[in-house]
Amino acid sequence: MPFERHYPSSGTVIAKPKNFNKMVEFAEKLSRNIPFVRVDFYEVDGKLYFGELTFYPGSGFEEFDPESYDYLLGSWIELMK
Repeated sequence: MPFERHYPSSGTVIAKPKNFNKMVEFAEKLSRNIPFVRVDFYEVDGKLYFGELTFYPGSGFEEFDPESYDYLLGSWIELMK
């Protein structure tokens, strides 16, 4: 990501998980009709595990650096249709 949220980036490039496409598929199903939610999965020894649904990461108070990404990502959320 070209920004940081509260904690500094490690700069480490992490390989895409083996089950990445399943993670996206399941996240789309779990988040359907929810304006914003973070869906966490874990992959251990090639096996996929569900972690949690997080509706307010950092209670909504963790800062972005640069701050412009806070506004950019926020502009993508449609709260009312």
